[in-house]
Amino acid sequence: MLSLDRFATYGLLVSVRDNKYGYINTTRRIIIPHQYEDARLFSDGVAAVKINGKWGYIDTIGTEIISPQYDDATDFIYGFAQVKMGHKWYCINHNGKCVFVITYKSNNAFRDGNGSVWGNNMKIQPYDYTNFIIISAYEDIKKLSQNVFMVSRNGKFGIINGWGDEIVSPQYDKINYPFEGYSAVQLDNKWGFIDQKGIRIIPCIYDTVRRFRNGTVAVGKSTSTERIEYGIINKSGEIVIPLKYDDIGNISCGQVPVKIDNKWGYINTSAKITIPVKYDSASDFDGAGIATATLKGYTDDGTTYINTYEVNTSGEVKLRGTEYIDEYDSWGYSQKELNDMYLAAYDGIAEATWNTD
Repeated sequence: MLSLDRFATYGLLVSVRDNKYGYINTTRRIIIPHQYEDARLFSDGVAAVKINGKWGYIDTIGTEIISPQYDDATDFIYGFAQVKMGHKWYCINHNGKCVFVITYKSNNAFRDGNGSVWGNNMKIQPYDYTNFIIISAYEDIKKLSQNVFMVSRNGKFGIINGWGDEIVSPQYDKINYPFEGYSAVQLDNKWGFIDQKGIRIIPCIYDTVRRFRNGTVAVGKSTSTERIEYGIINKSGEIVIPLKYDDIGNISCGQVPVKIDNKWGYINTSAKITIPVKYDSASDFDGAGIATATLKGYTDDGTTYINTYEVNTSGEVKLRGTEYIDEYDSWGYSQKELNDMYLAAYDGIAEATWNTD
């Protein structure tokens, strides 16, 4: 007998009997009676069903969650569904509250939990379901995290929740996805951070910022010479590592990779050098307390090599491997070939000079 497991959602399948729809489990036992004019598979724990010409939603035991009232309805995805009333489409949540009015319905809506919630060419409007009053219009919306969305209006970005409540009015030039509960925001070409309540906890004073990791974040400020100096701050905005480095990594295992005069090394959280600044690259320490550093060099015949080192938190450095590579100039010659040509030319000049004597 054909197994139905791979066709079921939440262990249930749509079944038809005497032109009525219901639900059975994978052993073909009736779970929800055949009483609907149409029915869809379960998604997000609920299923759209049609009765008396209208669509509503039920849970996995057949309890009515949202009463049949819609002319059409889609599946719930990421906590939201699109429903049609008259000639308009709306976005509702699991409570049946209308969160947005949708000017143009898109079959691609909610296609990506971390990307665009809406399809192209759509206009979104928060909607007061109780009073049926349009609050304001947004040009676009993207999901930032669970039940938190970024919206844009007139080229500025803000944040709303899944009920359409405006957490941050559209005022920022950019808003990044949150890490450790904090989102980087840009205002007048300067960066700062807001928390999940939309409170600006770090002022927009930095020229570049990265993302929070273990409670700290790398930031950079431009100098009078237009050089960016990097350091690290905590979630209160306090400076943990002074802003004076050409580049910087993240704090891990009490160590931080830093770049000084185009070379990398490591410092501790007191900004004291623990591993010499002499490498061409340096990674953050992993959970096992190991980092990787590389250093380029040349053999006697001009061949380029890259040494890869394993570094531990005690400052011990161990060669892990060597890779030999060919580097070519703009004419397509490797360093070794250039050296050979130079030596050949030198020998030719020396021989010609010798012969003239």
